[in-house]
Amino acid sequence: MHFTFGKNWTELEDGRKLWGSENGLGTIISPEGDIGSGQLKDGVLNGYGFAFIKKTWEETITRKKTYEEVMETAEFDSCGRVIYCDGSPLTYTEKREDWILMGAGLWEDGKLVRQSDMKFPEDLVFQGQWVEIMYDKVHYEYQPEEILLSEVPKDGLAHLGWTGAYIQPLPDGRILGIESNGIPFILGPGEEFVYDYNPNPTCYNKYIYSLKQSQL
Repeated sequence: MHFTFGKNWTELEDGRKLWGSENGLGTIISPEGDIGSGQLKDGVLNGYGFAFIKKTWEETITRKKTYEEVMETAEFDSCGRVIYCDGSPLTYTEKREDWILMGAGLWEDGKLVRQSDMKFPEDLVFQGQWVEIMYDKVHYEYQPEEILLSEVPKDGLAHLGWTGAYIQPLPDGRILGIESNGIPFILGPGEEFVYDYNPNPTCYNKYIYSLKQSQL
């Protein structure tokens, strides 16, 4: 999953970045971009959580030129007529990045001691990423997607429309997750988690996740 990290991250002395608590629920990003998220102790995974490795690469892209780009290459005669233009495709490289899940489950001192079995209750629905936006004094709401926990793949990635969240079951019946902004959360049945990407009364961007009973 591609993470788009939000605001309110703390820069630590060792170069890592922290959201949340070093001793509690939080997300740690290493200087290399690797991620540890979940239950932390002294800034290290201790309890239930996720670990991701950052992957970067270059991708070659070939596309047709726009009309404006073609006309930038045009040559004209004395009457202003086009006598030549280069309509060949554009080829260039772009840097890409993504994060690969390396482990999800129970951790001790940063080491995975038990991989999660990803067995969720069959009667619960995970819902999100309902986005509530206030931009230029106009209020927008995008209706949530939802997925039965029993249908979440074994890697724990719950797809919700164009994005999603990694989740895993906790022993007490709740779920632990990390959403697309890198923010961790814990949800029980009937509970809701709200992350405001841009907390501002006139310009905000709220991501809303919930866990509820299935109506089926």
